Amino acid sequence: MVGTGVSGLVAAKLAATFTSSGTPALYLNASNALHGGLGVARAGDAAVAVSNSGHTEETLQTAVCLRESGIPVIALTGNPASPLAAVADVVLDASAATEACPLGALPTASSTVARALGDALAMPLAERRGWSHEDLALVHPSGTLGHLARQQR
Repeated sequence: MVGTGVSGLVAAKLAATFTSSGTPALYLNASNALHGGLGVARAGDAAVAVSNSGHTEETLQTAVCLRESGIPVIALTGNPASPLAAVADVVLDASAATEACPLGALPTASSTVARALGDALAMPLAERRGWSHEDLALVHPSGTLGHLARQQR
């Protein structure tokens, strides 16, 4: 999961969701990716690049580098006609008609749409892997979720 700014925070949340539901993932800040962080990418990986505008330079450059390394890129963007969408293998339209911000500027509605769409990607992968209460109990041994998972095993 790659992003910058609020989109980076969305990417980090999605990486946590993927990982805790059985699909290993990590968040890579796009700026850090361009300064050595791309070393975490391996053959067989796929990347989700999150950018509402699809113009964020660091995220775009990271997506290009990943594609050049043979890593498929999924663009999660509010702008399916953006440069990020153009370099991606798959484009998921996460557009929001307007932001909830009084200025119509700060990522509010768009970040919510991106998080929901990312969650919608994670859950079918968990189902495909046969994700179970036992699996959840193993990766989430503490807290309410862990307790509920252990009861359901």
